[in-house]
Amino acid sequence: MALTRTLGFEGEAMGVPRRTEGEATRFDDVYALAMYKKLAPACEPPADAAAARKYFDEHPQAFRVPPMARLSRIMLPVSATVDGEPAMGWLFLQAQAIAGGTQKLEDVAEKAATVHKLDPQGDLGWVTLTDDVQILRALADAKQGDLVGPVREGDFGYLFFVTSKREGRQLAWDEVATSVPKRALTVCHQESSEKLRNTMFKKYSVEIDKTAIDQLFSDAAAKNSQTETKK
Repeated sequence: MALTRTLGFEGEAMGVPRRTEGEATRFDDVYALAMYKKLAPACEPPADAAAARKYFDEHPQAFRVPPMARLSRIMLPVSATVDGEPAMGWLFLQAQAIAGGTQKLEDVAEKAATVHKLDPQGDLGWVTLTDDVQILRALADAKQGDLVGPVREGDFGYLFFVTSKREGRQLAWDEVATSVPKRALTVCHQESSEKLRNTMFKKYSVEIDKTAIDQLFSDAAAKNSQTETKK
């Protein structure tokens, strides 16, 4: 929504007319998409096999399979209290108990779910340990069977257990030769989108208040919980 709004501002500043009549809406997706196509750098795939091989050689990160892990996660707001303990202190005690074999992670997840219901607790399935997310990047060096945490990220505390692990690897040319043009186009679109977003946010002084967004959803979850209790 923020990018849509800034693209609307940019279109108006450039004098680009809207195709629909009547009063403009704050979040006009059609108009914003037209502006996005107008402003985003053009992307073209490699023209031939030689160009594809050149792209492959010059962009190794585009052809690297990131590590993946089968994760279980316990997640709590740092402001929460569990059994009379602050969230981070409680997570630390649970980590010690799990490591010592006196507590099961599944039971800890079930307990945490009574405090924080907005996000899933326990098994998350297979998760890509992407470089784009700091807390997942931190798990890239963890090994199968490792208990990681508790660690704090923003307003939340986390405890992770790595059930299984698949290490990242660099793909060989023979594995990707036919898909290089498509991959090059995808990477270009991603980079163009990020560049345009950063430019628009800087120009129109946009800052995303993640704490406020998290609080908004937390408040909604609390209200839903109170409603269920009354029923």
